[in-house]
Order: sequence, then structure tokens, then C-alpha cells
Amino acid sequence: VFVAIFVGYLISKPIKKINDSAKLLALGKRDIVFDGNGYLEIEDLNNTLNYAVVELKKTEKLQKELLANISHDLKTPITLISGYAEMMKDIPEENTKENLELIVEECNRLNLLVNDLLELSRLQSKTTSFNDTLFNLTKLINDIVDRQSLLSEFEIKFNYDKECFICADEKRISQVIYNFITNAINYSKDIKKIVINQNINKNIVSISIKDFGIGISEEELELIWNRYYRVDKTHQRNIKGTGLGLSIVKEILDHYGYDYKVESIKDVGSTFTILIPISE
Repeated sequence: VFVAIFVGYLISKPIKKINDSAKLLALGKRDIVFDGNGYLEIEDLNNTLNYAVVELKKTEKLQKELLANISHDLKTPITLISGYAEMMKDIPEENTKENLELIVEECNRLNLLVNDLLELSRLQSKTTSFNDTLFNLTKLINDIVDRQSLLSEFEIKFNYDKECFICADEKRISQVIYNFITNAINYSKDIKKIVINQNINKNIVSISIKDFGIGISEEELELIWNRYYRVDKTHQRNIKGTGLGLSIVKEILDHYGYDYKVESIKDVGSTFTILIPISE
């Protein structure tokens, strides 16, 4: 009996210690270190909980950045709209076309942010619908390139050997390509050029979008898919978009199970690549 009690105490002591630390973690204390030891299974549990603490700290940091970024991007247009509206009310001479256009532009910026937040929320909660049809992917990219070339001062070159068809939601795939091109435009530097390559290998088509911009450091490559993460931490008003584009892209590509990757060199440029099965 005494031996059984002693052995039970040796087994339960590290488990009780881990349990006490887990309760403190649940209360919000993120500086907890799990140091229970003993049997191999207990050490594995200890390592898993320490890993969970690290990931929780990362999540909380991203949540704080998300809140700060959204607060900033909501506050700035609201302040501008309010300020200009008050000025136009008090000073009739300021009721000009230019001031009205600025108010409309800031309202559109707010609307874009809210729509992207709702879209991302629906995609993550799996409540949005996908209307899959057979369509010409090459023609879709060509149309997007033509529109973007007219709306920007960038040279956008699309290289392909032959046209290909895929089965997916054309609107969603268009959203993916558009977001990649917009992202390339926003983070380009002096070389205002984007190269899109379409390569077909057996029944897989590879679409790569290459820019010559600020690039992404190695430690940031995995973070760019996070909601509202920006490589450039400064909030520039001339950058279009809401910071949610790549998160929306990730949800769409994950829905279809497409492989995708990004290769980048800091201050040289980035290349985003998608692999999509071809439909006959």
C-alpha cells in the first residue's frame, strides 16, 4: 500500500504541476512555462503546452495589430468625412466638387474595408457559396491584365503558349488574380513592371505573378497570409486595398485545395505561384 501511494505520488505530482500551470494560462497569464517532467508522455504533454503558449502569444500579438490597423483605417476616413462635411456646412464657399469627390472617395474606402471584412468572415465560416463552372482561365487573366493596364501606369506582361480551361468559380478565381496583381502594384518600387507566366505541365497549369518591388523577408513569408498583415508597416494613403486581400486569396485557394507558394528576395521582388488542375 505504501509503495502504491508513493508511486502514485511520483506520477501525479508533475501532472498536478502542469494542471496548475494550465489553469493560470486559461486565466490569461502568458508568461507561464510548463516544466513538468517524469514519464515520456508527461514530457511530451509539457512540450506541447509550451508550444501552445508560444502560439497563443503570436495570436494575441496579431489580434492587437489587427485591431490597431482596423481602428486606424476606420478612424482616418471618418475623420476626413466629418471634417470636410463640417467645413462645407459652415463655409458655403467650400461646397466644391473637389471636396465632395474626396468625401465620396473616403466613403468608398470605408465600404471596401467593411465588404472585405464580411467576405473574409463568410469564407472562414464556410457560409459562402461557390458556383463552379467550366471557363477559359487564360482569357480571364487576359481580361484582367487589359483592365489593370488601362487603370495603372504599369507594364503588365502576360506570357502563355496556349489557352486552358478549369472548373471553378470564375468570380472567385478572378478575385485571386486581381488581388495578386493589385498587391504587386502596391508594393512595387521604381520598376513599374509585372510579369505573369502561364505554364502547362500535363494536367496542371501554373500561374505565376512576378513583381520587382520591395520584396518580403524570409521571416515574414508565412505571415503575409494572415489577416491584415502588412509587409510595409507604414499606413500610406496611396496604397489601394484593405490589407485583407491575401487572406481572402488564401481562403479561396484552400477551399479548392490548390497548391500555392511565394518566393521573394528583399528589395528585389516577389513571385506568387498557383497550381490549378486543368479541365478538358
